[in-house]
Amino acid sequence: MTSSPIRSRARGLAAVCVLAASFGASCYNPSIKDGGYLCNTELSPSCPSGFHCDASNKYCLRDGSNKIIDAGSDVSTVDTHPSVDASVDKTVAEAGHDAPVDVACFSPVATCTAAAGLTCDPYCQTGCGCHDKCAVVNGALACSTPFGTLGNTGDACTIASNGADNCRPGLTCVTDGCGNRCYKYCRSDQDCPMSACNRDAGAGQKVCDVPHVTCNPIKTTPSTWGCPLTNDGCYLSPTVVDVTLCDCPNVTSPTGGGIGAPCKVSHDCYAGLVCIDPTGGNNFQCHEVCMLGAATTCIGGGSCTALNRSAKYGFCN
Repeated sequence: MTSSPIRSRARGLAAVCVLAASFGASCYNPSIKDGGYLCNTELSPSCPSGFHCDASNKYCLRDGSNKIIDAGSDVSTVDTHPSVDASVDKTVAEAGHDAPVDVACFSPVATCTAAAGLTCDPYCQTGCGCHDKCAVVNGALACSTPFGTLGNTGDACTIASNGADNCRPGLTCVTDGCGNRCYKYCRSDQDCPMSACNRDAGAGQKVCDVPHVTCNPIKTTPSTWGCPLTNDGCYLSPTVVDVTLCDCPNVTSPTGGGIGAPCKVSHDCYAGLVCIDPTGGNNFQCHEVCMLGAATTCIGGGSCTALNRSAKYGFCN
């Protein structure tokens, strides 16, 4: 029977090693891969110097290796003596910013249809990467990576120098009269349980206003407003009949937030006032809230006109 070329080479190399060993010379150590030669069990040693037969006595393996060889290809290797040069997995601390962040991906809002023509959609939370959220960043819609412990609606928050914040996806950090708080993006009042979608977030986006609570919107003293926080004032909703809310005044007008000051929402005025345009146009100003049918005289003069068809509250006009 004719021997295979692999078996013949192994036999010849083994013979060379036997002969060399008898004269005290070192054996030739070829550069071959594991399993590159068949064992020649007719000779001893049956493999070239530095190699040994595998458990099946079929393939020559490099000493220190316990590789499993398939008839067609190398299938797996168990190296009992790994090289000291082998790569070592780094810890997060050692790897620094190169280490992947092992956190779950943010998910878009289920069954939400993204608005057309936007860089990304802050309400649906679409258009950004796995660990980014869509938000108004420095006055424009952009994808940003929230940091730290992520806040919920109403929580205090921080805005970084690059415009990113630490509110959860779908929320954004807004500076108001109380400081910085997380607000929820919205498209309509239906997106805001116990609130209204009327607070400006920039870039044409809105967020839900603070929740509706029962309080006294008539201007008296802070202790009678009935709000849980000292800095809060009681405001009457300019759009929903007889609904009140507690919020911190966010007075940014150069003329302050007093009677007649321009405004966009009620908290742009001092507590006890409401932001409204009596003509139904776009000239919103701060007006004093009054009680319909009461003897209280409006400070700035005028009469108490029903607000939003209310039978209880009005505004001085």
